[in-house]
Amino acid sequence: MVFRQNYLENRFVNIRLAICLNEKELIGLLYILNIDYINRNAEFSIWIGNSIDRRKGYGEFGCKAALNHAFNNINLNKIYLKVLETNKAAISLYKKLGFKIDGISRESLFKNGSYHNVLEMSILKSEF
Repeated sequence: MVFRQNYLENRFVNIRLAICLNEKELIGLLYILNIDYINRNAEFSIWIGNSIDRRKGYGEFGCKAALNHAFNNINLNKIYLKVLETNKAAISLYKKLGFKIDGISRESLFKNGSYHNVLEMSILKSEF
């Protein structure tokens, strides 16, 4: 019940979208989070669950639809994200969509026994 209440209280500033192959097969999720309606920006995230569903264009298609919604329906000006510097596939996708690297947060994530750099990227409405 707590999860449902939290979701209902935050759905104005967080949008969760499903990537489905058909009506019954969920393969991933897209998130537009922490929507700031005054400054017109939000955080972006994507997750494709099964590795066999990656690199097939589903993520790109979903990202384009989500970004279109963010920029043209919600009227945001900037979408930003964070991605591991070692996640070359994600970085390639984000660059293909028009995201630019804003900076690097050095050794800011501890994973699998070592520290990793995190890239901060963003795209503006005028770049989409």
